[in-house]
Amino acid sequence: MIEAVKAHPSVGPRVAHPSVSHGSENLYVRGALEELTRGNLDRGMRELLLGPAAAAGGGAAAAGSGGGGGGGASDDGTRVSATLTVNDKQLAAPMRVRLTLCG
Repeated sequence: MIEAVKAHPSVGPRVAHPSVSHGSENLYVRGALEELTRGNLDRGMRELLLGPAAAAGGGAAAAGSGGGGGGGASDDGTRVSATLTVNDKQLAAPMRVRLTLCG
């Protein structure tokens, strides 16, 4: 997801080292918390947003439960939608990104 943001033609030039959060949970943070969140880079977004059981097909998690930290991820069984916050020192303010995963 971070690489997709950096590659986006209108956003990419404005971010160099983005941090990403969902609700109150830091998914990946540069700087002081980087060591604590680096492991999330190897996890899929579905798992990060809904938790390991939902990502493995163990059923849908309730909105905001699992790994999402209360950020309002919704899962209808085939699609997961969530609003992420992207922050970077080069941005004037945090940027909200609506993410929908299909399949």
